[in-house]
Order: sequence, then C-alpha cells, then structure tokens
Amino acid sequence: MSDTQHPFPGAAPTPSGTAARSAVVGRFAQCTINSGGGDAAPVLLFDWQVDVDFNYADATAFGDRWRIKVFEDAQWTARARGYVVPADAVGYIKAATNSTGPILLTFKGWSDMTMTTLLWAGTCYISRGRIAASMALMEQEFELVGTGAPTAGSNF
Repeated sequence: MSDTQHPFPGAAPTPSGTAARSAVVGRFAQCTINSGGGDAAPVLLFDWQVDVDFNYADATAFGDRWRIKVFEDAQWTARARGYVVPADAVGYIKAATNSTGPILLTFKGWSDMTMTTLLWAGTCYISRGRIAASMALMEQEFELVGTGAPTAGSNF
C-alpha cells in the first residue's frame, strides 16, 4: 500500500480496494453563462452550485394523523464564485446586467472543464451580486434565479 495521500477514496492512480468507485470531482466542474453571444465561463471560477426548492400546500384534513402535502410549484437558483482579475473588463455582475437592469441569461453547469457532460441548464436572471475584498484574494459572486423549469441536463 502506498503512503501517498490521495484527495478522496478511489483517487489512487492504480487499482485498489476503493478504486472501483465512480464519482465526479468538483474541482474540474465548470459553469457557463450566455446572454445571447455564446457560452462564456466566468473568469477564475472556483465554485458553483444549483439549488432546487419545492413548495407544498398542506392538505391535512380534520382527523388525519399524518400531514398530507400537495405539490404547488418549484424554483431553482444558481450561484457562481470566482476571483477578481484586475484587467477583467467584464466582471460577473456586469456580465449579467446592462444599462436597464438584469438581462436574461442561460446558465449551464458541466461536470468537467471540457464541457462534455451537461448537468444542469436553464434560463435565469441575476438576483444578487457581490464583490468581497478580504485579506486574501478578492472574490466576486453572483446568484441567479431561474425562470421556468430547467431546459436540459436535469437528470438529478
């Protein structure tokens, strides 16, 4: 057994008892946004996520011992974070807005940097932007709110 430290079980380059596992390593995942001019990856992206929320109405009647829920609607949001590049003319917030406000975007989340396996896609608007100047590297972030159901890749 090698005493080399691997980032997660099954990451060893040679077969072992745990190497048969199959998982997607988030470090290689990529997301893109498109405002009509082609897909573009946020600059120096290091983190992205998609959250899905489902809303239910309470249909519990008098005498029911267990609550009854009825599906009403759902929504999704996405978030992307990256580092600030001094020479970057288009930051995350600027890429999602114009002089009149938020613009319709298409968000796509991919499992790898080659963008071959689409995990999630949908149209959305920016709902929040942030630039953080900490003692470490400056970060930028935007949160997007989906408009409608996902358009592709929603196999979760």
